Amino acid sequence: MKRTALFIAVVLAFLTAMAQDKLMRISADQLESRKEVPHLAFHSKEISRLLIPEHAEFGMIVVPSNGRERVLSYDSVAHQLIIMSAAESIWHELYKPVEENDLSRYKAPDVKTWAVKISELQARKLRTLWHHVVSTAEDRPDNMLDGVTWTFFLGDQQAKARRNYNPMVRFTQEIEEAVGQGSQYRIEFLIDFALDKTIERMDRLPAENDPVLLSRCRVVDTLVIANGEIMPSSLYQGFKIPREYFYQRRQMVFSQDRYFRNPLMQRDYAENYGIIAREIICDYTTVLDTLTDAYLELHPDKKKDLRRIEGFVKDEKGQPLPHAWASISGWSGGAPTDDKGHFVFWTPHKDNTLDVYCDDYHPALKVEIDTQPISISLKHH
Repeated sequence: MKRTALFIAVVLAFLTAMAQDKLMRISADQLESRKEVPHLAFHSKEISRLLIPEHAEFGMIVVPSNGRERVLSYDSVAHQLIIMSAAESIWHELYKPVEENDLSRYKAPDVKTWAVKISELQARKLRTLWHHVVSTAEDRPDNMLDGVTWTFFLGDQQAKARRNYNPMVRFTQEIEEAVGQGSQYRIEFLIDFALDKTIERMDRLPAENDPVLLSRCRVVDTLVIANGEIMPSSLYQGFKIPREYFYQRRQMVFSQDRYFRNPLMQRDYAENYGIIAREIICDYTTVLDTLTDAYLELHPDKKKDLRRIEGFVKDEKGQPLPHAWASISGWSGGAPTDDKGHFVFWTPHKDNTLDVYCDDYHPALKVEIDTQPISISLKHH
């Protein structure tokens, strides 16, 4: 009974956190409680010592659950945006020494640093943004089920996000990338043009709760866009990639963006397409498929730079499997199987393994292309 109640409480906390796009305020009591847990206390101390400059006025601390910590901060003396990143996970390095109460075994990881100087006006604009972030953060329970924590600090005030669809997280990720590239031009562009839009997005209602949007938008579970056009729901099932649909029209996927319960993108797509997607948004860009037999028969001169991959896909009983998808491992371009389980496509890639997928069957991954045509058997779930 207790386990059931605990499970329900965890699920409710998880769903509540997913429904929120606001940042969570970190109270003084929460900060004090961390000091009572040896691992957390030492971890926080090491992040401050290794990754936060002495004159850091505001910034963002990124703590992945299974990765290297890093901090983006503004140094008010050097007038620089600075990224300091641990070469190895501080948490992993300290965990056993703290657990065994032997800090002599702890070795602090090396730190990599990137910095870009900014103007006082740019710093003032960023300071305004950070003040808005920490002052509008919500007081609500923490959720420990997400993998990364972004903590925004301004002096002694702190707020955090655990899901990367928050507009502030997106904005600071762009800033991080610009600092890493040493691009002052891009930083200037972000501060001058993206900062105000970030604040505006943070203050907007989620699309599902906006009466204006609801009055003029249709609500669906899944929205699929291809080349700027809405795809009819009859052409896809759930989150399945409609590769065969594109293949039949001699198109191949060039790029794809996927969003799952993302309030920020939900709103953007609702405003652009008049549809609110509660669960999934998938946006494809396709180009002419130049790797099919049909295309290359019309353009034989292009075959010299390609190689032909041919094979058959069967089930455990040796029966052909239609509608399976075969492609070079790590690449989306490929071909579906026909009614005889046969596939053929051309590829410029030198990789010599295949990935094969089919609904209701376990995929075959990294299958060596040792003979042609290759025969592949899939096991039913």
